[in-house]
Amino acid sequence: MAHILVVDDEEVISDLIIMNLNMVGFTYSQAFNGQEALEAINQMQYDCVCTDVQKQMSKRNRLRLKIPIQI
Repeated sequence: MAHILVVDDEEVISDLIIMNLNMVGFTYSQAFNGQEALEAINQMQYDCVCTDVQKQMSKRNRLRLKIPIQI
């Protein structure tokens, strides 16, 4: 199963996403902002990052990511 990083600063949204991931058997990690997400990505390999479309990330930081990002 895929390991997913959930990034959202709204706890209710994160909880809903995590609840659905649990129901289908995915494993996940959680970050509450962009900086935490970058730190998590540097420590572990993820198959997918789930974040809101308003999350800001600089072009330099996007280029450091070695995982596909879909909006």
